[in-house]
Amino acid sequence: KGTYVAANAPVFIFLRDGTLAGIPVVVLILLGIFLLYLYFVEFTRYGTYLYAIGGNPQAAINAGIKVSLYKYSTFIIAGISSAIAAFLLIGRIGGATPHGAELSLMDAFLANCIGQSVSKQRVYNVFGTLVGAVFAGILSNGFTLLNIDAFQVYLIKGGIIILIVSVSSVFKRGVI
Repeated sequence: KGTYVAANAPVFIFLRDGTLAGIPVVVLILLGIFLLYLYFVEFTRYGTYLYAIGGNPQAAINAGIKVSLYKYSTFIIAGISSAIAAFLLIGRIGGATPHGAELSLMDAFLANCIGQSVSKQRVYNVFGTLVGAVFAGILSNGFTLLNIDAFQVYLIKGGIIILIVSVSSVFKRGVI
């Protein structure tokens, strides 16, 4: 029925208010997940295969990589990551609503576009996505502090995404 469900369990309160050594628990979880993903994507065979599949799936198949297995594994990892993000978001806002995270979808797209654009090879990467997420968070916070209307925020963020994708595709084609 679209109602708000409060999250009063101690684990959610700890996620919202808890700190370790003066650092919020949510930030520590973010850094832990970031380092884990960075290690697996940048320093293991798994990550090398993912870059190969993303660059040219047919060449990866010809090289003997089980492309479908790696594609399925990325969907599983994305699902687990989404569950962790939802858990942290519920802890942060103290509850859940059916459409509570829709406002974060544009920020996720923006973070990924920025993450791809900061890469020299113009590919999605873990470090770039973290930079993009920080930028999207700063941008959202700034719009909130400036009391800008939500429709205008979507319009500005959508324009930034279109600009990044356009410039990135021009660079990929080698026009510039």
